[in-house]
Amino acid sequence: MKLTGQKITLEPFELKHLRIAWNWVKTPKVNQFLAVVPPKKWSEELKWFRKIKKDRNDKTFAIIDKETKKYIGNVSIMSIERLHKKGTLGVMIGDSNFWGKGYGTDAITTLLAYAFKILKLNKVRLTVFPTNKRAIACYKKCGFKPVGLMRKDTFKAGKFLDHFLMEILASDFNKSL
Repeated sequence: MKLTGQKITLEPFELKHLRIAWNWVKTPKVNQFLAVVPPKKWSEELKWFRKIKKDRNDKTFAIIDKETKKYIGNVSIMSIERLHKKGTLGVMIGDSNFWGKGYGTDAITTLLAYAFKILKLNKVRLTVFPTNKRAIACYKKCGFKPVGLMRKDTFKAGKFLDHFLMEILASDFNKSL
């Protein structure tokens, strides 16, 4: 399934994207804002890929720039809880040449339309480091609201870091359209 935004197309995340994404997450410039620790071995990355491809509660898409057809990042709805109609958003624009140009906003709003209209979710949540000001501004622009602080939630670079918890309801998203 392909989803189309204004600047991007979302296509299923495939093996051809995996090596590029793995290299991005190992780059400090990209990884500084990610809560995940990248696998050290390619075999571990392949294991993760096989897991998400089988998991019906994880929808991961490659973000493709419409103009250049270049793969620039990933966006996901993960940990989908069908009974409670909610999931968790993850996004990474791995190619820093596309940072600050609206690609993340377009990818997120395109994925939210899919989450609320096709998957029929009621809520999508995310966590973000308080230091990631650009992402927070993007999430607010997409309609996410801050709902709390998760203190010392992630251990990274030898210390515990806080996370903001943000969420958007289907009813809030529909109002913004």
